[in-house]
Amino acid sequence: MQLAEALFRGTATAPSRARRHLPLAIRWSLSIAALIALVMVLFGWALIDGQRDSYQRQTRQLGQVIADQLADAATEPLMAEDRFALSLLLSRLREHPLIHAMQVVDFENGVVAQSGEPDAFIRAGDNEGRFVATIRYQGTPVGQARILIDTRAQQTRMQRQRQLLEWTALGLILLGASLAIPLARGFSRPITELAEAGEALRRGEPVVLGGCRRNDEIGAVATRFLELAEGMARKEQAENALSRYVSPDLAEEILSGRLDRPGGKTIEGSVLFCDIVGFTSLSEHLAPEEVSALLNDYFRYFTLASASCNGMVDQFIGDCIVIVFGVPRPDPDHALHAVVCAALIQTLTDELNQRRAREGLPTVRFRIGVNSGSMLAGNLGFEQRMQFTVIGDTVNVASRLCDLAHPGDILVTGETASHPGVCDMAHPVAAAPVSVKGRCALVRPYAIDAERIRAEARIPDRLREIFGSA
Repeated sequence: MQLAEALFRGTATAPSRARRHLPLAIRWSLSIAALIALVMVLFGWALIDGQRDSYQRQTRQLGQVIADQLADAATEPLMAEDRFALSLLLSRLREHPLIHAMQVVDFENGVVAQSGEPDAFIRAGDNEGRFVATIRYQGTPVGQARILIDTRAQQTRMQRQRQLLEWTALGLILLGASLAIPLARGFSRPITELAEAGEALRRGEPVVLGGCRRNDEIGAVATRFLELAEGMARKEQAENALSRYVSPDLAEEILSGRLDRPGGKTIEGSVLFCDIVGFTSLSEHLAPEEVSALLNDYFRYFTLASASCNGMVDQFIGDCIVIVFGVPRPDPDHALHAVVCAALIQTLTDELNQRRAREGLPTVRFRIGVNSGSMLAGNLGFEQRMQFTVIGDTVNVASRLCDLAHPGDILVTGETASHPGVCDMAHPVAAAPVSVKGRCALVRPYAIDAERIRAEARIPDRLREIFGSA
């Protein structure tokens, strides 16, 4: 039972999961918008930094000029100890809107005149708005002129400039993003069409690339893609057509170029011959069209039976179907597959005969011979006309054994009966050695108990699958 389950255990392939990803147009839009945002941030930062440096430079120049002017003007009043003149001088300079506080300091007497808040200089410390000029009399330092520039207005203007630049940058970013979306879509549309065309090609649907007719590199890629799609479509058509005449595995071998010359190689396999009993008499009473319809009806199901048992239909010879196992790919269980296929064919024949009898159509019986061993599998003919087949004594004995079988019987050789699994499942019964046409050595046939195989190999389940797919 384990061998039978191994015979019909399918290998299901899980559908590939498509990786979820953002569309190319969205990714390009985000990239373009991010690039615009980065450029605007760098540009705004450079502009604000330049404005700040300019304001600071102007403030330093203005503050130092006022401090120097105050020092020059305060020299004489300071030396004359004329505090009224100093106060009047400070009051005139205090009218400047940027001056927050001023002081005149005597090195001997301390602060002798000031304007503004008394502790403004203490709170200000050594910030950028504080400027000092030395008061000299005949070259000797006698005091200091101190100026405190009000930087709040400057900071307010800087803040307004920053806000203006921020809003401008934000507006340009939004404008750039709105322009980036159609631009990215325009760039990505040909690539998206190529991706959709690839999916259509994979599904076997017609490939359409209307938007990729361009005179640039993308257009060149689209043209090559269409040529590739047409070539693959022609190859698929050829493969589908070829698979109607040979097995899909053999069609793949032929199209791959591995079977492109006469000759072959010796393989270990099994061959099954199955033909109609009394076909000559049947053909005498039926029209050729009726004979053809009868053969097609049976052989269609026999072909499905061979495929379900890892077999390959080698050829149809009139009323005979030849099935090989272990070709074109090696199969260590070729003998077991051949015996199970023989039982499946006889069971199919019984079922088809019942159906045809109910419809008033003629019915037939089949006999089957199976042999296993070495055989040559390859091409016969020459380079311009070849046929893949199997030849050798193993094939000839299987054909002769089929001729010896009675209607509904399955005969195998000792080589087939001795293969692992066949004896346990089929319980072959040996008969007396017989002489076959064209061969000197005697052949001992073994009869196969098809009923036992039907139970062991789950033939009813296989029947339902075959009739369901036919």
